[in-house]
Amino acid sequence: MTRRAQGVRVAALTALGLVILLLLLRRVHLSPAGVLAAVTHAATGWVLLAFAGSLGTLATRSFRFHVFFPEVTFAAFLPVTALYNALAVVLPGGLGEAFFALYLRRRIGRGLIDIGGRLLVTRLMDLVTLMGILALSGLVPGAHLWARIPPVLGVGLWAMLLVALGLLGLIWRGGRPGRGLRLPRRMVEGVERAREGMQARVLTPSLVVTLVNRIIGIVGYWGLFQALSLPLNLWEAAAAYAFVNLCLAIPVQGVLGAGSVDLWWVLALSALGVAARMATASAVAIHVWLLVFALLPGVVAGLVLILRGSGGILRPDRETTPA
Repeated sequence: MTRRAQGVRVAALTALGLVILLLLLRRVHLSPAGVLAAVTHAATGWVLLAFAGSLGTLATRSFRFHVFFPEVTFAAFLPVTALYNALAVVLPGGLGEAFFALYLRRRIGRGLIDIGGRLLVTRLMDLVTLMGILALSGLVPGAHLWARIPPVLGVGLWAMLLVALGLLGLIWRGGRPGRGLRLPRRMVEGVERAREGMQARVLTPSLVVTLVNRIIGIVGYWGLFQALSLPLNLWEAAAAYAFVNLCLAIPVQGVLGAGSVDLWWVLALSALGVAARMATASAVAIHVWLLVFALLPGVVAGLVLILRGSGGILRPDRETTPA
């Protein structure tokens, strides 16, 4: 895609998101002042718990990247991951991940196919664990979302799970992707490269870290829901957390995720029985607070990386050769 086409796509998605946001607010006759009140009236103690959960997920995500790229220290990954998270919530589509891949290529010398393959595996793990959480939460009365979300969306999520499980199984067993599957050549090459020396030895600990990351994330989101006085228990918080994060894999976010992210939260909260007006105000408030939680560490991380310069990311006992 050319830069001009990319720019047109970003502008179109952003405009669409703003229209969606306006329609959501008008549907329940909610003014900007009402949204601002929902954001500013959040209970401070619960907000701090939510922010602590956000920092915990940042740390575990950094450690998982360290597992996949052992030549980079965990401490060096912390600011890089924080900046990556900030860019991911600000920039549309996969531009945040593109920055991350290019940064790693520049700093550690791995090829983009190698880096992309490993990042693909992390995304597959995210998808599988989130679907597992959503399925388990459905066993609890009141937390079952499947009967209340649009059927097309539900079918799409299950289809993504089957593809993710298939690719992870191929990587784990050392099979070659592409046999019987019509996958892009770059994806096939990336999965094959990720498979090299990265089967159960890396996949098992990284999967454990992913599960820990999810547990911390659920507690953090539950704290944010409590801060906004949402009547959700821990299981319902887990269902909403998993559902929205799964929907974020659909590449329809514009700048700052305006509108599209709020729509996913409205769908999740409404499906859990929250009244329409409260669901809309809370959805926008959740989005605003999550932006704050991502941007604060991201700004600090950016300053750290600028002051550090090019040093400090590689382990001193390792060298890499571009692939």
